[in-house]
Amino acid sequence: MEQVLRGGQFILNGHTIQNNLFNEIKINYFRFLKKMDMAKTPVEEFDSSAINLLGAGTTINGDIVSNGDIRINGILNGNLTTKGRLIVGETGKIKGEVTCKNADILGNIEGKISVSDLLSLKATSNISGEIFVGRIAIEPGCKFNGTCKMLDSNVANVAEKKIS
Repeated sequence: MEQVLRGGQFILNGHTIQNNLFNEIKINYFRFLKKMDMAKTPVEEFDSSAINLLGAGTTINGDIVSNGDIRINGILNGNLTTKGRLIVGETGKIKGEVTCKNADILGNIEGKISVSDLLSLKATSNISGEIFVGRIAIEPGCKFNGTCKMLDSNVANVAEKKIS
């Protein structure tokens, strides 16, 4: 592949290259290989305690699936499924189906909400749709239009296993 010439030059694939340029090519090649190995890492090996953030001013049209906690301060037009906690900030808006273990809602959700454990609706929240929940806490001032079904512990356990 390479041949060494006098004066710190190499021949690589028929091209004469200075030693310092050759070293730069090798360094970039090994960086590329390292990135390729990281891309092959299975999702299960990543830290599931990581907090994902959809920032204010950002809109996603599509579904989100996460193993860790997630905070929505922007707009999501689509479904969201997470094994962890969902936090919808005051500027956050979700139009779609939500499935999670725990949730703290300060913003807006329009659609079906399934929370296997605790759903906490804060005073600034605005909910429109169906809620299926193991436990619920509602602060005065919360706006909720729709239906709420409390799940018994067996159904909540099944819902939690479905998330996993």
